[in-house]
Parts: sequence; C-alpha cells; structure tokens
Amino acid sequence: MKIVLGSKSKIKAEALRQALTEVLELIDEKSNIELELTEVKSWVRPQPMKADEALRGAMERAGRSLRACPEAELAIGIENGVHRFSDMINEYWIDFAFVVALTPLMIKYVSTSCGIQFPTNIVFLSESKQAQDTCGQIMEKLKMVKDGKDPHSSLTFGALSRKESLIQPLKVVLIQALS
Repeated sequence: MKIVLGSKSKIKAEALRQALTEVLELIDEKSNIELELTEVKSWVRPQPMKADEALRGAMERAGRSLRACPEAELAIGIENGVHRFSDMINEYWIDFAFVVALTPLMIKYVSTSCGIQFPTNIVFLSESKQAQDTCGQIMEKLKMVKDGKDPHSSLTFGALSRKESLIQPLKVVLIQALS
C-alpha cells in the first residue's frame, strides 16, 4: 500500500511514520506500506489565522498530493493554524493542526491536534499584511523559542513537541481510513 504525505517536512514525516507503526500494530496489519513525501502548495497563507483556512490548507495538501501520486491509496494533508477564541474579556490564540486523510474515492477523514496558546502580540505580528513569517518563525527570530518549526517544544518546556502533537490525530485518521 502506498501512502503519500503532502509535505516534505521532517516533523510531519516522522510523526506519520510513528503513527503508522502504532496503527498497523493496533489493527494487526502486516501489509507493506510505502510512504512517499511530495511537496505541494496548501494555497493558504504561511500562517493560517482561522480554522476554516487551516482545514482548507490540509484538504488542499491531501488532494494535490493524491493528484501528484495517483498510484497512492491514501493521501495525508496536515496544516497548522492559529485560531482566535474569546471568553468575552480576553482573547486567546490557539495553534492546532488539521489532519486530513483522503482516499482515491474522495472519502475524507479529519482530525485535529491538541492546541497550544501562542502569545497575542506574536500572532498580530504574523497577521500583519507585510508578514510572510509564521508565528514560530517570529518567535525564533525574537529568541522566544529555539526552533521556529517546533515552537511547541519551547512553549511547553519540552513536555510536547510539534511531532508529538501530530501523532494522535494521524492515528485517528489512519485507523479510520485503514479499517
């Protein structure tokens, strides 16, 4: 079975490999899985700012990767975004990813990662019209985090990496798609 990931991100690829290993063990599947990474555009901003934009980005990545690799039996798209929530007094910006598994029959399975709060001032910098940087890249430039591709690790003092946050939703969509 061939699975294609709509990204060449090392973090996303490692998370998918680990999720696949755990899911195949869980469903007692012995099949030979071939994983292909393909770089495709999500057609959303570098830092999506709404849930529907991040979901659209994950859907685009899955769909475009399936078109790029038509022999694949499953395509995976992952897109993080920063989402605004309010308690009527304060607003909170929570980063989480949408994970989409797409079959050649266009059956979609969708899940989300757990969220982590990003500083409001960083989100505003990323949201400005001139900004081409993600929140993570801005935090890295300001030396708030060690790695702009994995701000989760620094913001949780090592308790949760971005890779770890992606494994659970990947397992969810993989179990649904492969069962």
